[in-house]
Amino acid sequence: MYILIVSFIIPITLIILSIYLSYKAKSKISKHSGFRTKLSMKDEKSWYKAQKLASKYSFYGGIIAIILTLVFINVGDINEKNLLILTFIQLFILISVSLITQINLKKH
Repeated sequence: MYILIVSFIIPITLIILSIYLSYKAKSKISKHSGFRTKLSMKDEKSWYKAQKLASKYSFYGGIIAIILTLVFINVGDINEKNLLILTFIQLFILISVSLITQINLKKH
């Protein structure tokens, strides 16, 4: 049961983050929270776009991570080694959200 709970921490965090960033897009630029990079904090328009993009990508990343976790649990034997592999895949998704958001901000 413990491994099952641990394996869903990152996917659920991504979905909660997507809800928070969607809310954050409606507020002014914050020095303390939100998707904060030099580019996203350049002006209000960039801030809004960054929060919306990060929210969207976090949600999709969370859904993908949940699906992968469910497949991983149903197909394989969940042990420490497999949980570590799954966690690295989930972390890759988490990092990808930031990178893809930043790349899309540079395009606009």
